[in-house]
Amino acid sequence: MAATSSDERNLAFSVQAAIWPFFGFVGNLVGGLLPGLFAFLLGVTSTQAAPYRLALLLASAINFLAVLAIWQMEEVAATPVAATQAQSNGSALPWRVIGVVALISCYAPVASTPCASSLASIWIVCWRRQQP
Repeated sequence: MAATSSDERNLAFSVQAAIWPFFGFVGNLVGGLLPGLFAFLLGVTSTQAAPYRLALLLASAINFLAVLAIWQMEEVAATPVAATQAQSNGSALPWRVIGVVALISCYAPVASTPCASSLASIWIVCWRRQQP
């Protein structure tokens, strides 16, 4: 968190939250198409192991490049000003927003689960506490 200022922090986390699912989708799509492409290029069927072996080797090489990039990162020193501002703010957590996000994220995968009904109850309690 020391790599961004307090003004940039919301944007940085928003961009991160938007990029991860996108590249997860792209990675899954490419990873699913690679064995078929390698089977075509090698002139073999997709029931053989060679196309999948090459796809896994390519994925390993890409992951190795990511590890190299991570090793190049340097730690950023934290400033005590940011910690002081966070402590002096004293504002309460936005329970309404937390409740709505938790409710939506639980209802999105499966509409009727025990988790969804529990989160709905928690959201109602938090919402009632926010009411004057």
